[in-house]
Amino acid sequence: MDNLLYSPKLFDMAEVLLAQGQHDAALLFYKGVAETEKYQHSERLAICQYRMFTIQVGDDQSCNLEAATLLEPYIERLDEMDQLDALKDLDWVKETDEDTQHWVNLFSQWAEGNTYVNKLLSGDVSVLPDYSSNINR
Repeated sequence: MDNLLYSPKLFDMAEVLLAQGQHDAALLFYKGVAETEKYQHSERLAICQYRMFTIQVGDDQSCNLEAATLLEPYIERLDEMDQLDALKDLDWVKETDEDTQHWVNLFSQWAEGNTYVNKLLSGDVSVLPDYSSNINR
């Protein structure tokens, strides 16, 4: 769907479907509108992203984290009430499952090591002992 003229009607249809509790059908329409408007920086695009997030959030924390990551850049485009709701929804998307914690810890360790490497490359040899102990972990 490349024609922006269809976007408002599809968005309205998605809103109707969502109100009727037909979440899967609404999700398809929201995705279509979001794809069409991805370069528009519109409030409608932000609302689509927020609605897709609320539909997709469930018990799988990895999926929740992915949905939250996709929503985050659009929060500031929402009106104030939707922003508050989105932030409230994002608050309970926690990285608590074992697999997610593993990756969060791994990336944290890599980030610490990269910080030492960057300091060493910029000539700061005072971090050499810390870098050495970081590598030996």
